[in-house]
Amino acid sequence: MLMQTENSLNVMAITRVGMFIILGLVYYIPLASSDLRKTAVIIITILLIVNHFLQFHDPFQKWNMLFSWLDFAFITAFAFMFVDGGALYLIYYGVLAVTVFLQFDKKSILYSFIAAFLVIWLPLLLFSYISSPSSNIFVDLVSFMFVVHGAIVGGLIRKLNITREELEIQYDKLSHSHTALQDVHGQLQDYAKQVEQLTMIRERNKIARDIHDTVGHKMTALLIQLRVAKETITRDMSKSQQTVQLCEELAEHALQEIRMSVRAIQDESEEYSSFIDTLRTLIFDFSQSTGMDISLSIEGDPVLVSTSWQPVLLRITQESLTNAKRHGSATECYIQLTCQTDEVMLSIRDNGKGNAAIEPGFGLRNMVERVTELGGTIKYKSEEDSGFTVKVTLSTKKMSWRASVKHDNKAVSSR
Repeated sequence: MLMQTENSLNVMAITRVGMFIILGLVYYIPLASSDLRKTAVIIITILLIVNHFLQFHDPFQKWNMLFSWLDFAFITAFAFMFVDGGALYLIYYGVLAVTVFLQFDKKSILYSFIAAFLVIWLPLLLFSYISSPSSNIFVDLVSFMFVVHGAIVGGLIRKLNITREELEIQYDKLSHSHTALQDVHGQLQDYAKQVEQLTMIRERNKIARDIHDTVGHKMTALLIQLRVAKETITRDMSKSQQTVQLCEELAEHALQEIRMSVRAIQDESEEYSSFIDTLRTLIFDFSQSTGMDISLSIEGDPVLVSTSWQPVLLRITQESLTNAKRHGSATECYIQLTCQTDEVMLSIRDNGKGNAAIEPGFGLRNMVERVTELGGTIKYKSEEDSGFTVKVTLSTKKMSWRASVKHDNKAVSSR
């Protein structure tokens, strides 16, 4: 496999060409003008340089194996021509070793070059010792180590190039992953904002529906009673006064409904206040307007109360307080909010007159509908002279869309 980078190729190209020229001059200069080897040195040096440029030119890189063997053949020609001139030719083999171990990583190719080198070098080494017994073995060993060093350097450069390319690939992948994660994070943030807005809009629509159903009903009754009072004011003053008194009560109840309902509505551009602060304000205002003594107890961390649950719990508290005062004439009410990791529970108990038989009215049915939409459960019970109790459970782990509503006897009283 050919692995190389532009910088290493440029450096190696300059070094190889320079080495070929210098070594060619080293062999050329000492030769006599009549020595035919002078012409051979020039021809082989030119062939090495031409082969070099072909080898490192992009269109011909697929023929690198052939070019490397041609280099081996030209260098071997030098070795045979100057076998009696020492081990200088091993520098050529050292340059070739750098190139081969840089370009190729298949062991079969590398072993073939090593084997070919040994087949050429060992006979030449033996011949030099036979022809010149005074040859220095240490010079030959140093030259041979230069070849080994060239092979090691070429292999290290190839591994360095492979590592660089892998790092670049991994960096590109990480960059793409980081960009994708940023895009997904932005989409999730937008989605979360949309869900929150849709939840608030849905809750406001529910509250608007409640106002229409409750206050609208009372206003209709008020209008009818005012007409009755108008017709009887001249004929039956006593009945007319009773009608006016009823109108006053209807208007008072309608005003209370409006005040309590509007508190749960928040404008989209306003910051949604703390759930506990809102709950405490709702309780305080109701106590101030009705004289009811209300206590609030909280267990656990209120942060566990989901933002989608908060409007529902506020509305249920509001409806329960209104029912306790209107239907049970309660003077005290006890609210318990328990926040746990897996569920949130809201319990509202009053000391009103109670009723052994409960008929779910619009308010209770609306509570059941709200809790059911969140996958929670709601239970309520009442006994004569024992007040009224509402218990709501919202789970973070288990959701059920079957509302459980318990009451003791047949329904005869409406809430």
